[in-house]
Amino acid sequence: AAAADPLGPALSEGDATATHALERVFRKADFAKMRVVGQFNLGFILAVLGSDLFIVDQHASDEIFNFERLQRTTTLNRQPLIAPARLDLTAAEEQTVRRHMDVFLANGFGFCEDAERGAVGAPLGDDDDADADAECGVGCCLALRSVPFSKGTTFGVADVQELIGMLDDGAYAAPARTQLSVGLSSGKAAEPRRNENENENELPAADVLRPSRVRAMLAMRACRSSIMIGTALDARRMRAVLRNLATLKAPWNCPHGRPTMRHVADLAKLRA
Repeated sequence: AAAADPLGPALSEGDATATHALERVFRKADFAKMRVVGQFNLGFILAVLGSDLFIVDQHASDEIFNFERLQRTTTLNRQPLIAPARLDLTAAEEQTVRRHMDVFLANGFGFCEDAERGAVGAPLGDDDDADADAECGVGCCLALRSVPFSKGTTFGVADVQELIGMLDDGAYAAPARTQLSVGLSSGKAAEPRRNENENENELPAADVLRPSRVRAMLAMRACRSSIMIGTALDARRMRAVLRNLATLKAPWNCPHGRPTMRHVADLAKLRA
């Protein structure tokens, strides 16, 4: 007798069941089409789509929704430095900062002209300084005037350099493809944007480019403000969690990598 195929019958004989499983596609919009069955173990939502049963992590799902919202809408508070920090930028890097000043301001970084080569301490990027670029002569150099304020995290020149590199190189400068890269965009920052302590009902359509430590900080905030494991949910709130996932750019994992959903079973096969 011929030896059994080590790869198994599904591959050696073109098993139709395996082929069908590989062809199954789940799209983001399908989250809104799911029907809630109930809650499992005070931490997971059981839902069906057609004959397929899925289990959805309520904390991870709410966390990625909050993370993408914070990515879009948060303008970090700025803390002035006692003395502006000199930035050793090339002419091209300086132009990148000036061209994308709104992105740096949204991330909490403020700049002024270097005291040795420009207008002493003149702030850049505020509404009343729209003509600052035109007033600056050839050879002006920027200094870091303020940094994002966050308890437990100290930001500085290295974060500015990272953001410059991301703006210059686009996708090639993006971090490894994880949920902490959600919201990366080389476009201009969205307007209007809110202060982190204000409420906002309407979310801007565009994203704000964020350096890695700002993304990590927003991920932690999203985690703390999300539905926790152990929280009982009614049907209305479970449906809202699923609808929220359908609106996201990348709803498959929480910012820290935890999957939001897993396929459990094909109910049609179980009934057969």
